Amino acid sequence: MSSKFKYILLFTISIITYCIIYYWANDITIQELDTHIPGPNVLIVGGTHGNEPAGTFAIENLNFELKRGKIIMVPRANKLGLLLNTRYLPHKLLNRDLNRNYPREEGEFPLDFISSKICNLAKKADFIIDLHEGWGYNLLTPESLGSGVYPGNTKEAIVLAHNTVDKLNESISIPYKKFVVGLNNHPELKSLRNYCVLNNKNYILVETTGQNDIQPLHIRVQQHQFIIYSVLRNLKMI
Repeated sequence: MSSKFKYILLFTISIITYCIIYYWANDITIQELDTHIPGPNVLIVGGTHGNEPAGTFAIENLNFELKRGKIIMVPRANKLGLLLNTRYLPHKLLNRDLNRNYPREEGEFPLDFISSKICNLAKKADFIIDLHEGWGYNLLTPESLGSGVYPGNTKEAIVLAHNTVDKLNESISIPYKKFVVGLNNHPELKSLRNYCVLNNKNYILVETTGQNDIQPLHIRVQQHQFIIYSVLRNLKMI
């Protein structure tokens, strides 16, 4: 076998392998629970950043009986990033941060296949819960969004965020670990939050404190689930 043929074969195998990985990474799992009883349509997204796994585990281990409405769940939005424990979309050369790929203004379009799929789901949703993890505790290090809930601009989302955080903080004894309700400090970002604000959607961003395992995974999962259950109870869905 000539060296030239070896290089061609290697190049061909590399291209085929990349295409397979690219297709697999973009083929995200979308789970649906539909009671077929009139009620809200709630979208829950986890795993946007691969180094923030608590949201994924929270979604995959939910346990409730849905009474009305419909829930759409995307537990592993960035499934290749979760596999490799990286924030970014490993299969992309450009626009590698999934949460910077959403339309922020009228006339803009999603910048990748995954954000496009989530946009289509968000358009049909009455309420969106977006699960993330910060690197610190907001009350201790305000530069981090960790241990915070950040609603969109709708009154319903803001009221629900405050009620949920008040209840969650009753179970947190260390003052600096308590959750805060924050505003949108980054309106310039092409984030899912800003896309939902653009479309006047009820939305909350949930940020536990968890990057680099700053606190145990099971605590972060429980906090995510507490907030999910609280939202669903307020919407009279469970």
